[in-house]
Amino acid sequence: MPPQPYQFPPLAPQQYLPPPAPAGRQSSPPGPEDPADLYSYIAWFKLREPLLVDTIGECLVVLNQEKDTLSTLERISEARIARHGLPAGLMTRLKDSVKTWRRTAS
Repeated sequence: MPPQPYQFPPLAPQQYLPPPAPAGRQSSPPGPEDPADLYSYIAWFKLREPLLVDTIGECLVVLNQEKDTLSTLERISEARIARHGLPAGLMTRLKDSVKTWRRTAS
């Protein structure tokens, strides 16, 4: 009798993939930003740039008129900076320093 190839025993019918996991908890949307954060940040920035206190104050006036927050300051466009006649170099430094301030403030 010739050798017969090995046959695996039949498997019972089963589900091969695990059932889908229940929907996880969705992350909550970020809470509203505290408008005081912008003022705290500007006060901190003035300490870093004492020679530009007056110019920083002028920038704050524009940001207040536009009802900006710290988040909108981070995303302010060059076109908007130019439209309001704000100093581009200072605004770039203001934008770039927000992350540093958030790390030191927390």
